[in-house]
Amino acid sequence: MRLSTILKVLVVLIVAVVVGAVVAVANMDFNQYKGLIAEKVKEATGRTLVIDGDIELQLSFTPSLAVSGVKFANADWGTHPQMVTVERFSARVALWPLLSRTIEVRHVLLQGADIFIESDAKGHANFIFETEAKTTASPTTSGPSNTSTAEESLTIPVIEKILIEDARLTYLDGTTGGKQTLSLERVSMIGNGVAEPLDLSFSILVNGQGVNGTGKLGAPNALADPSVPWPINLTVEAGGARLSAQGEIRDLIGVKGVNMSVGVTGASLAAFSALAGNPLPPLGPYTVTAKILGDLKEQVTVDAISVKLGKSDIGGNLKVDLGGRRPAISGAFTSNLFDLEDVSKKSAGAAVAKVASSPTEESGERDKTTAAKARLIPDTSLPVDALKLVDAKLDLIARRILASGAVIENAIIGLNLSNGDLVIAPMRAEISKGSLDGKVRLNAPQAKARLGVSLKALNIDLGKLLSDLAVTDLLEGALNAEVDIAGSGGSARELAAGLDGSVKAVIGEGRVKTTALDAFIGGPTGVLTKLITGDRKEFTVLNCVVSHTDIKQGVANLSAGVIDTEYARISAAGKVDLRSEALEILVSPEPKSTTLNLAVAVKVGGTLANPSYGLDELSVLRKLGGVAFGLGFPPALLLGLGELGADAESPCLKPVKSGSGRSSPGAEAAPKGGVEGAVKGVTEEAGKLLKGLFGK
Repeated sequence: MRLSTILKVLVVLIVAVVVGAVVAVANMDFNQYKGLIAEKVKEATGRTLVIDGDIELQLSFTPSLAVSGVKFANADWGTHPQMVTVERFSARVALWPLLSRTIEVRHVLLQGADIFIESDAKGHANFIFETEAKTTASPTTSGPSNTSTAEESLTIPVIEKILIEDARLTYLDGTTGGKQTLSLERVSMIGNGVAEPLDLSFSILVNGQGVNGTGKLGAPNALADPSVPWPINLTVEAGGARLSAQGEIRDLIGVKGVNMSVGVTGASLAAFSALAGNPLPPLGPYTVTAKILGDLKEQVTVDAISVKLGKSDIGGNLKVDLGGRRPAISGAFTSNLFDLEDVSKKSAGAAVAKVASSPTEESGERDKTTAAKARLIPDTSLPVDALKLVDAKLDLIARRILASGAVIENAIIGLNLSNGDLVIAPMRAEISKGSLDGKVRLNAPQAKARLGVSLKALNIDLGKLLSDLAVTDLLEGALNAEVDIAGSGGSARELAAGLDGSVKAVIGEGRVKTTALDAFIGGPTGVLTKLITGDRKEFTVLNCVVSHTDIKQGVANLSAGVIDTEYARISAAGKVDLRSEALEILVSPEPKSTTLNLAVAVKVGGTLANPSYGLDELSVLRKLGGVAFGLGFPPALLLGLGELGADAESPCLKPVKSGSGRSSPGAEAAPKGGVEGAVKGVTEEAGKLLKGLFGK
């Protein structure tokens, strides 16, 4: 037999064997291996895998595998019986590239997948399997780790076409009870080859809110090649907003070499409430653009930041360093106009069903509400832990800031946060023709924070400031003030209870609205108003105001306070106990007219939330007995206020001279009845008080 004949026979035999093997495999029922597959999955994960449908294999040079009716069990403690269910999954793989250890997937189809991710009350996730947890808990020490070798040998599959339909991903946070749902109605990523760009389109629902997008991505074969930049061009629409992203990522797997320009524009952030899972405030319209550069796992620079929100604008740059113990942020920003109203709008909130409660529970709630209303300073814990999450160094220069109508100009603010120690300095600005300069430090190394505030205000035009605040002509005059306080605590109330420091203030010549002065000093009694103005004049001429308050261990002692008007001088002394918010202040008027010799003191009591006013009984008795009541002037503490404008020539630092009442230009004439009417009114009120004291 010739050699050629032998070779022909061998070829026929080989082909016959191959064809026979293919036919045998093609006719093989792979469903018989369901039990084996489930057994191996159980060994690897400790969970049950069930395949209710068929396992189908189609052989060719691009064989395909399909499986349907897959169920993968959840953790024993889970709230949902299955962690994963899949109606149908299929994939087609090219054979020849496998010879060069390249996995080329021609097509992937995922239909009807339902993935449920959750955590328990302790934060344990359901995708941490029992076998994995045991391995983690008992690591071997027999040799060096092979993690790096495994990562280096990992082959990333190249996928030409992906189609996902009717899939859903749900996340339930067991610690907070928060739930997020992502529904993938359709996601497709299609390319004409492994070296060609991919066309992306998707339509998904996030917590019921639609998110749609289209774009073009880089070639599949460049995914795992760090030397080839991977281009990205995306447009996404959601919540009435439009987001765009263009650029490239050099290493997509390692998220390195990012060079992207991003932008988003929309009418209102409230439209994203469903997307965020919480009500968002109706801030907008807004436009944000920026350029992102760097490695997202190490250091990122955000340049050319431009934010427009309502009437406000802010721009600058930001750098985020992720290589340290905590993220470190540094940046500088500028603003031409920043209106606080643009960022202070409140969200509509979510409706909460009211659960019926027992009378005892309702009574307890009322008691809590009443107790809360009795205090002005909140007992809410300070977010000191948040100060330790990140380090930051930020600077802001704002040409104009609008705060409830008040105009703050040329503001320079610096923020430095390091390991829970927050320092805001410099903190300078111009307001109402005057200036502010100060420093704030909040150091929170532990649960209790240490607060320090120093602030100096010079030549603040109160008339302009109050007018800008829409209070109009309540008070006019130039304010100079110094605040230097410090304290520690875990809440604002606890901080106030341990506060130390001082507050000094001086107001120059001006005028005050009589009703405001009445409420501030005399309360509902109206007694001081009559003494100061002779009757109900609309305005009272104000010569000066000086005060000095020392604070020690939460008790603010008004050592000396003086208000000098055209008709009288009012002296105030006493204390405010910030620990209980109790008021104990005595306001003593000294008339400048000899006809007003029945001036009596007013006691201010109660609390900061509910102050009370009344005549001082001892003062009334002394006045009716002809005994003069007053303080020696000037109090020693007030002599130290010269740097704030209260020099020796200030009317507030001179003794009262009887009959020296005067009216400054523009002051209204005293109403009919004048001073005598005021004296008569005070006498009548004093008589009523005496009758009450002695029961007559």
